[in-house]
Amino acid sequence: MVEDDALARQAADPGTPLATLQDLAAHHPRLRPAIAANPATYPDLLQWLGRLGDPDVDAALAARGRPTTTAEYPAVPAAPPAQEPAQEPAQEPAQEPAQEEPYTEVLPAASAPASPPPVIPPAAVTPRPEGPRRTSVMGRTGPGRPPAAAPPLGAASPGGPPTVAAPAAATPSGAAALGVGSDPDRGGAARRAWALVALAVVLALALVWALTQRSPDPGPTSAPTSGATAGATASPTAPDTAAPTTGAPEDGAEAIQAARETLSGLPAASSCADPAANAGVFDAFAAAAAPDGAWTDPADGDVVLGALTGLQDTCGAPHAVAVSDALADGSPAIVATLAAAPDWVTVARPAPPGAQQRSSFVSPSGNIACSLGGSATCTINDRTFADPATCGPGPVTLVVGLGGDARSDCAATPAAGNGTLEYGQSATSGRFACTSEESGVTCWSTLSGRGFTVARAAIQTF
Repeated sequence: MVEDDALARQAADPGTPLATLQDLAAHHPRLRPAIAANPATYPDLLQWLGRLGDPDVDAALAARGRPTTTAEYPAVPAAPPAQEPAQEPAQEPAQEPAQEEPYTEVLPAASAPASPPPVIPPAAVTPRPEGPRRTSVMGRTGPGRPPAAAPPLGAASPGGPPTVAAPAAATPSGAAALGVGSDPDRGGAARRAWALVALAVVLALALVWALTQRSPDPGPTSAPTSGATAGATASPTAPDTAAPTTGAPEDGAEAIQAARETLSGLPAASSCADPAANAGVFDAFAAAAAPDGAWTDPADGDVVLGALTGLQDTCGAPHAVAVSDALADGSPAIVATLAAAPDWVTVARPAPPGAQQRSSFVSPSGNIACSLGGSATCTINDRTFADPATCGPGPVTLVVGLGGDARSDCAATPAAGNGTLEYGQSATSGRFACTSEESGVTCWSTLSGRGFTVARAAIQTF
């Protein structure tokens, strides 16, 4: 495990604080040989290790020139009965096996030597105000729990190795602080479990923070806490530092700017073949810039008119008007903009002054009927000219659309007029206009200027 490797490195590192070595010796029997071999281990701790009767420890002490037999040290007395679990009888030290001491053993106080051991000057201990550093399963190190009071330099802690004096007292090991039992395997599993819980909480907090970045209306978010993990984990954000959030206004401004740039570039990007697709770009811009039906920035109405004018220049007035007509039932902001600027489109041949708003009519003779809407259509019943290529004997119908050429189309539905348009008068509806003369009826698209003239004697397209 990563944590075990980190503890082993601490046990063998001469730079490890003496208080940490004392803590490791007390709570990690498997590390005692490394501590005995560590040149920085203080004499009282070495003497204590020599009294344990551990062959590996004795070998390490022998390698550094210290006594290697338990005969030179007083035996470690048995643990006080009051500290033993009720269900387990006290064990005699003499019957202990030679392998590593069980983690559940409470180290007894060593009998004092004949003369007090030499005291290590306080200056020899590296100040660690925050307590010994612990290594997590993630391989990171950090300060342990708040230090507790330590016994004076050279004093033996009850049931454990001699302690050393330092400006800050030694911190209990991670297992003891968490209340884990003394079995080493069970304590290690518990520490791993706590570490996994801590990691899960941190990941959950990171997920909550990430979601707030996409939220349209982020509010103050309280980090979820658990009573079991409150003491073992820390919030990823310092109490006096607010987590960075992305506000809706900033996101909205970016979205509006992106939609504005897309709409402004539409004339150059359009294929000029799909008015509905072009109208969708206008709708997307209105959804971002006028979510409540009114422009957030009044200048955005000019962006709409500028895009329509650009489409007229690039694709022609009929295409631009077809896009405009597709927007008639769309965003209220666009509808209001177009209503306030009806002359945004440049017409090729406007309706004559005084033209009547009429969607259909018949000539004074009743021989020609016309209707105006999505196109201008006229049907003549009595004629003397030859049959057009697409028609047989009988009535002939002529049609002109917004941008296409005028043509005869006898497959089209014949026009039905309503009311008479006297000679010399004009009618208009939408993007079309017609005039009635004694010489015939002329109709055209005001956008393209294309149209036709129909009379009893002949028809003509232009």
